[in-house]
Amino acid sequence: MLSEVLECPHLEVEDYLHKNQGGYVDFIDYAALASALSSLATFVLSGVCLREVLVNAGADVDGNIYIKRSLDGIWVDEDQCVFPDGIDAAIESLARDRAMVSQYFDEPPEHAAPQGGDDEAPFAEEIMRYHDSYIPQDDADLVFERDINNG
Repeated sequence: MLSEVLECPHLEVEDYLHKNQGGYVDFIDYAALASALSSLATFVLSGVCLREVLVNAGADVDGNIYIKRSLDGIWVDEDQCVFPDGIDAAIESLARDRAMVSQYFDEPPEHAAPQGGDDEAPFAEEIMRYHDSYIPQDDADLVFERDINNG
């Protein structure tokens, strides 16, 4: 929607991702992404671990928007993005939570994050380590809160 309002192209990092490799940031075709970005005067780029992706692509942007998923005004991903007891303790807690949920549910509840099964555990850890290193929710030019009940 933002690219429509700004009348500029929208690029999705995932379109440059070599999928099913067990990770995200290390499996992006950075040459192709950098080429696409450099060919555009203005653009909207979306994806996860975006600040790290931009560094790896050698790209600079004018502004950053961080999108927080919320449910009834509560940031549902906070425990995967903020680590008062340290990143390692948070990753251990995530593993315990996943094990407990898998005992009772065939699939995690819709609002659980990161979503997915055990095969996405390394991806969840990668996103957590990204948030620990870059703290994008605090360094964004704009934070947009998206209620997951309203799309």
